Amino acid sequence: MKMNLFSNIFSKKQNNIFGNIKAKVPKTAQDTIPFIEAYENGLFLTGENTYTLIFAYNNIDYFLFRDDEKEDIYEKYMRLLNTLPSDIEYQEFTMNTEVDSDVLYRTLLPNKDSEEKYPDIAKDYKKVIGSYIENTSAAAAKKIMLIAMTYTPQNKIDNANILFKYYQNLQQLFTNLHSETHQLGAEEVFEILYKLYHQFSNIPFMFPKNVLSTGGRIKDYIAPSIFVFRQKCIEIGDSYTRVLFVKSYDRNIDDEFIHDLHDNNEKIVISKHLRRVDKGEAADMVKKNLNSLEGSIQKRMEINHKNGTNFIPYSLSDREKELKDLQDRLGGTGCELFEVSIFVAVTAKTEEELNELTRYVQNKAKSHQVVLDTLTGQQAKALDAVTLFALSKFNSKFNNNIKTYLLSDAAGVMIPFSHVDHFAEGGIFYGENQIT
Repeated sequence: MKMNLFSNIFSKKQNNIFGNIKAKVPKTAQDTIPFIEAYENGLFLTGENTYTLIFAYNNIDYFLFRDDEKEDIYEKYMRLLNTLPSDIEYQEFTMNTEVDSDVLYRTLLPNKDSEEKYPDIAKDYKKVIGSYIENTSAAAAKKIMLIAMTYTPQNKIDNANILFKYYQNLQQLFTNLHSETHQLGAEEVFEILYKLYHQFSNIPFMFPKNVLSTGGRIKDYIAPSIFVFRQKCIEIGDSYTRVLFVKSYDRNIDDEFIHDLHDNNEKIVISKHLRRVDKGEAADMVKKNLNSLEGSIQKRMEINHKNGTNFIPYSLSDREKELKDLQDRLGGTGCELFEVSIFVAVTAKTEEELNELTRYVQNKAKSHQVVLDTLTGQQAKALDAVTLFALSKFNSKFNNNIKTYLLSDAAGVMIPFSHVDHFAEGGIFYGENQIT
């Protein structure tokens, strides 16, 4: 599926159980983790009077569907985006993690009784299954798929609990997409943060139950040994991370871009941030830009008149046509405007491997007519944008090459779904998923 898009049209009281309420300039690895407090109800304090709710959702077999089924999913996903409240920041977070080979071996290999009863068959079976497991571990990754919603109450009457109402509304819309959701508790989020900051570690996340009573801090168990922010990368513990952003799209974007970047076993995280622009605000933005553009065209016509010509540059006339088309479409009931930014974080064991992985994802993006660029000198801010708290500190007024504006149909094409690996412990080996 491809979609023609408008691109760069504009420039532009809880029960506290963890953390300290006062936000500080990061001085330690722990301070770099971008939440201030966590609460028993699953909310996180992520800024001054700013709260975040996080939930997981299931993948679906989107790329196995027929074209008409894909179109149905696309329409429902676009409807989901259109219902997003304009007062929240919305983030889709996907992260590649390693396939657990131990689970595969434990589940698929024959038990001791079978080996003793049929030693020759068991030997051959183990060899065949072992090759499947090795191929899976080398070529595929398990994906963590999350949504974060961030809300800042504007007055004393407002309450962060409205995030639960917003979540319930989205829950039904995801059900319509055949994707189940569940809100993450604080400990589940801590574990995912640990995986994000320790991507090559074999040590599982351990959360001591008595951490608070003994005076400890949960961030001590999440944080890596060190964060070192360089111009074009970050040292995170014993690994290196680089955050890139989508700099530009082709006018005809397709629905395979995000899936293709993740279709490997590399350490890749993609965070897509969206904010639905209120209809009135969107109309004012279009009108302001159109008036400014028409003023530029008028000045050019006056200059042309003095020079005895009547030529208007194509860039101006085409932009005017786009803005008028956008103005007409925003007048319809099924079209919304979104402020969108997409960040891609790649992680490797060495700087050389990091550079190689960077070139790989940039080339993958180019095959979809998408340009990925490194956020030079802004890696600290970029890491916050990647992390699962719907925090993007890039102001569109000063970073208008990072954020762009898309209509519902274009935003909806960048669909997060791909395919599902069907695996159940205790089941019978049925075969290998040829898609993955």
